[in-house]
Amino acid sequence: MLSRLALKSGSVGRFCGLQRCLPQITARPSSSTPAVGGDKPLPVLPQHQAMIEDMVRWTQANEVFYGKDRDTVNFPILKMSPEKPKMRFLVIPQEWFDALYTRTGVTGPYLLTYGLAATLVSKEIFIVDHVFADLMMLTPPVLLATYFWGPKVGTWFQKRIDKENHLIYEKPIADTKTSCTKQMAKLETAKEALDATKDFVHAQKEYVLLQLEASYRERLNKVYTEVKKRLDFKMEVQNAQRRFEQEHMVNWITSNVVKSITPKEEEKSIADCIATLKKISQAQSATA
Repeated sequence: MLSRLALKSGSVGRFCGLQRCLPQITARPSSSTPAVGGDKPLPVLPQHQAMIEDMVRWTQANEVFYGKDRDTVNFPILKMSPEKPKMRFLVIPQEWFDALYTRTGVTGPYLLTYGLAATLVSKEIFIVDHVFADLMMLTPPVLLATYFWGPKVGTWFQKRIDKENHLIYEKPIADTKTSCTKQMAKLETAKEALDATKDFVHAQKEYVLLQLEASYRERLNKVYTEVKKRLDFKMEVQNAQRRFEQEHMVNWITSNVVKSITPKEEEKSIADCIATLKKISQAQSATA
């Protein structure tokens, strides 16, 4: 029974890649199992636990019968034939005749068959009694029934076998393949989205850095403007104070000088000015 399961598991194992993937994917998460990439192990849903255990058993059977230690040259992988082998006389396999043909020729298998039967009868290993007559009477009807109705019965059984094979093996494999294909497509989409997310996060960081730089420059410009305003204000205050001091000093000196001039000095000064103007006028007239 285990050999048949192993023969069936050959196609299932090769399809699912159980030899490589299942021991890593379908193992039960435990505290002793290290997480891949530092992440926590994925939880296994209860409805998937039985399927995972079946897949692990298939993997173990595949490893026993199709592992790397098997000598496929001297011990080739057996395959179940979908049809029965060819028979001679409805009961003797054709392979026996083919195996004896190279050693005994064409008549060898027939002589061996009849000789073996004669030996069994002569040595009384096969005893001819009243049951033998019943056997001789029942054998022809059974052979005729097998010859005429055997193919129809075989076809009926083959249809049932094909139906059960489709329901038990082919349909689950096709459904699993379709589901795996969809899941792989979803995972590819998720992977692309994750890769794009990395670029998006980098772009967001760059955008935030640009915003911080713009805010820094804006605040720096604001500080420069405010400091310049205060310095200009201080300079205007100092200039106004200096102008006020100069005007006050000029006015004070002028007023004191004017106050110190007597009427005689004023008349004398006016006379001197008039005399000076006359000299200048005469000099201009002489030059002309």
